[in-house]
Amino acid sequence: MPALLKRLIVVMKSALAESIEVVRVVEDIETCGFKVMLVVDAIIQPFEQPLWSSTPSSPASDPNLELSTEDLSWLKSLRIVPNPDQPNSPFS
Repeated sequence: MPALLKRLIVVMKSALAESIEVVRVVEDIETCGFKVMLVVDAIIQPFEQPLWSSTPSSPASDPNLELSTEDLSWLKSLRIVPNPDQPNSPFS
């Protein structure tokens, strides 16, 4: 697998470097005074495993999330109501 991954990286770099469209866009961005770093990501798993979990974890769904007074004030200034159904919520 390590040799295949190295080969994949080499082939992808070559494909990007040979793409006239990619080269032109990168040159246009650099002409505007920005540096460009292209990053390619690949997820490689055995066929029998799903690529994506059916139940994604999210910090917003954490039942133990506690917000400070400053957090609540900031959210209120943005008109965001965290857990309006929660007892003793400052937004209820």
